[in-house]
Amino acid sequence: MTGYRLNENGREVATIWRDLALAEDWPALYARMGVDVAEGATPEWVTCLMMGLFGRMLLGEPKSGSDFAIVLDSDINLDVVDKLPSIRKPTLVIGGENDPFYGAENIRETAKLIPNAELCLIKFGGHAVVKTQTRMFEDAILKFLQG
Repeated sequence: MTGYRLNENGREVATIWRDLALAEDWPALYARMGVDVAEGATPEWVTCLMMGLFGRMLLGEPKSGSDFAIVLDSDINLDVVDKLPSIRKPTLVIGGENDPFYGAENIRETAKLIPNAELCLIKFGGHAVVKTQTRMFEDAILKFLQG
């Protein structure tokens, strides 16, 4: 995940997820997570159905929603824009061009605000770019590390 803060859509989605976690409505949370993170041509109703049925098996069921809610609250409230100029180490800012949680503009701005950062914005990639564009993601990291 790349960005100094979530974009408006990311904050809205994280708030919905947090509320579902606090309500401990795991089937609804898993269905919503599947739809919000899914990339590709799978119809939304199929993703909802599959995550509603198999989300617990795939993701497990927390003992309580409060732990996940705390993590989501930290994401919702995160904004480290003022800290970026102080980063002095070589930095690769990598993300998906279509990331619904951060957005391409936020990812570009993150790279711009870190002195001498390198930006890799993967076309057609979303929030799960590490899984959907694994080869491009890994190649960009290796190139950066070898550079």
